[in-house]
Amino acid sequence: MKEYIEEIEVNCITLNQLFKKHKIEAIELLIVDTESYDWKVISQLNLKEFEPVIILFEHSNLTELERIKSIEYLEGNYYLFLFGYNYLCINKIKIKDLNILKKIAHTSKSLRD
Repeated sequence: MKEYIEEIEVNCITLNQLFKKHKIEAIELLIVDTESYDWKVISQLNLKEFEPVIILFEHSNLTELERIKSIEYLEGNYYLFLFGYNYLCINKIKIKDLNILKKIAHTSKSLRD
């Protein structure tokens, strides 16, 4: 897998800066695939302000410590499922509101049409 990874320098901003820049006030789905920086991104997510229904993040390039920190950070509010090279995290409170899941499912269906 490492042979497919190319290191390049990019300009970065924090997650909070990104949300402010684009006036993001709510998140239903957060997908993080940042080639070994997933924990750094997840750790910037303010779970009191933003509570995505679903978070999907890659764990395969994390150190063991970062993987454990990711799990510990999310497991209080999320059910975590190992899903290939990713963790699928589903918000424990919001999952009870099935209308949210129907809304997400409807959105993905409409994207296929």
